[in-house]
Amino acid sequence: IFQNWIFLGCKKKMINKSVRVSPFTILIIVPVFVATTNYLLMRCNCPCDADSKNNLRSNIVQKVENALLLREETSTAVEEEVVDHDKGGKSETYSSSCGEKESVLIETYGRSIGSKLATMAEKNLCLSFKQLSKFSLAKKKVMTWVQSRSAGELETLLYGSPNQNNFAVAVNDDYAYLHVFKNGGTTVNRVTKHGHTKNTELENQKLFTTVRDPIDHFLSGWAECGYRSENPDDDPAFTLDVGIDERIESWMDCVKAFTKGGKDLCTPCAKHSYPQANFMLNPGQEKWLHPSLDMVGDLKELNGMLEMAGFTGDLEESKSARAASDNAVKVERYPNDKSLLSDKTLQLICDFVKLDYFLFDFEPPAACVDQLQSDIAAIEELSS
Repeated sequence: IFQNWIFLGCKKKMINKSVRVSPFTILIIVPVFVATTNYLLMRCNCPCDADSKNNLRSNIVQKVENALLLREETSTAVEEEVVDHDKGGKSETYSSSCGEKESVLIETYGRSIGSKLATMAEKNLCLSFKQLSKFSLAKKKVMTWVQSRSAGELETLLYGSPNQNNFAVAVNDDYAYLHVFKNGGTTVNRVTKHGHTKNTELENQKLFTTVRDPIDHFLSGWAECGYRSENPDDDPAFTLDVGIDERIESWMDCVKAFTKGGKDLCTPCAKHSYPQANFMLNPGQEKWLHPSLDMVGDLKELNGMLEMAGFTGDLEESKSARAASDNAVKVERYPNDKSLLSDKTLQLICDFVKLDYFLFDFEPPAACVDQLQSDIAAIEELSS
């Protein structure tokens, strides 16, 4: 028994030091395992030569180590409490899966955003944590780059704020939800039981909103407008007589025509496929973002973002909100599936929605990386 305990002690380096295991616990557990196994070996007349016992001992030790390592992996996935001794021993709680200590966040992002990020981490809103952190660090340098563009370049970068008059849903006295079309606005209407608030009627509320994958958002707008179309088979953007790449190319021509004032050339529904960043522009000063925009989160965590904004109502209504995946027509005629698109079509969409990739935390398709890289380099160079 003593030899087996020493054997385990010699292999202690294989056990992560962060796992708190008392030597007395080892002293008790391992000998019990070994004694019990030896007893069973004798009872069943198993060979008890040195090699057999060594193999058995190795198996026992490996199982103990695996159990200890499993315990460690499990513990790192749950919420931790960290004591910051620089703050006189005051504890700071955060989720190790998506955040740092609040003091570090405040130092990096400032008190307002840092505190919000810490709260997101505590609530395990890791996707929204990523969006707000990226947006907070990127917005100034990205919009500075936007302002440096020529008039011709801006025509293919900014398309105006598509909903200047009806763009927010009041959540409470402190916050209103900035309605980016196809990003959960109808759900917020239903949950809050509030309609849209005109820009001129918005008082002192701060704004928050949610974002989603830029190409998914563009395709969702295409599906919405195709579903609303009275004669989809007569429209080259919606007909099933051509392939999906041809339909998306026609839809892009339509959306771009509408952004340039061609309301007779495309349905007003086209604004549903606008880049998400365009919904956040400051009406009348569209080279800059809305000054009241305070939080950006991920659409997948919409309920959590409502709670971040202080909404205390019933969120059960959000479970019955409409979703494109529940609409058979949209699923069959207008699939939201990037894998069905050619590289050329993906690049066409990426160029249209590139501000979304610059401001928010989404990975572009591999086909788009090179074409976006030159602008990213220009943004970094301008801000350095």
